[in-house]
Amino acid sequence: MIPMKRILVFGDIHGMYDRFMSVWDQANPTKEDKIIFLGDYIDRGKQPIETIEFIMNKMKEGYDIIPLMGNHELMFREHYTEHGLTLAPSDYTRNGGDVTLLQFQRAKRNGKDLSKIIEFILNLKVYHREEIEGEKYTFIHAGYDPSKKFEDNDVFDYVWIREEFFDEYNGELGMFVIGHTPVQNFGEDVPIRNENNIVMIDTGSYLPIGKISCLDVGLMKFYQFNDEVSTIAG
Repeated sequence: MIPMKRILVFGDIHGMYDRFMSVWDQANPTKEDKIIFLGDYIDRGKQPIETIEFIMNKMKEGYDIIPLMGNHELMFREHYTEHGLTLAPSDYTRNGGDVTLLQFQRAKRNGKDLSKIIEFILNLKVYHREEIEGEKYTFIHAGYDPSKKFEDNDVFDYVWIREEFFDEYNGELGMFVIGHTPVQNFGEDVPIRNENNIVMIDTGSYLPIGKISCLDVGLMKFYQFNDEVSTIAG
């Protein structure tokens, strides 16, 4: 029997490698699955290098992985272009990037070659689209501004937008699976499926009692570390 191909989507990780490993082991992805990451691999948590290297190694092993850009990768790109790996004050260092830069500096002092990790961060694609059983899905970090055509948005919109997308998207482009905004902002700690075809799976990875979630799109069920598989309400 040919194994069923799953589409597994991981929300924001933010360098919380141990929590990431726990949910990865629970979802137990295989090379037959398509695995999508919604960005924000770095910042705030103290293991951004381990997180990115794990994903890169799985890609080398032949896993079907699509890594997308988050706003933290965009901020890193802007900071790195102007300041390199220094701790020069910037929006990036004020938003948790200082933790990543310190880890990178320490690794570099210890002789580690960071070039491939930095290349990974700088060359992420912004969104991915799939048609699943006749329904259109867009996987993206934050969303888009519905007052403009999707294609007319820029990278800032795709990885930073919040209220305009939540309030104005009418579902016409199909289902959007996003990270970026922790569901804790809405009093939840599990993924949320909104009435206007938005599924939110950032479950506050870096928060003291935060979680990392992995969504099985076909079943609309999710995994969280130390939890059983659960179905999204809504």
